[in-house]
Amino acid sequence: MKKISLKNIHEGMKREEMRMIQGGSGCGCGVGSTCIPGSPVFNCAPPLKCISKPKYPGDTLTYCS
Repeated sequence: MKKISLKNIHEGMKREEMRMIQGGSGCGCGVGSTCIPGSPVFNCAPPLKCISKPKYPGDTLTYCS
């Protein structure tokens, strides 16, 4: 069984982060996920739009819908 270390997990996360920064993974966020309008990284999957849709009073986040 392969030993998993925190270093391996950290390296994998850094690689994934760099991939997102360098042009996104192409999948985007699903319905109900938080997003940032116009962001190449934190945005919605293709058919969805990033809109302000408060989930509770005072909610200022934008969500995929």
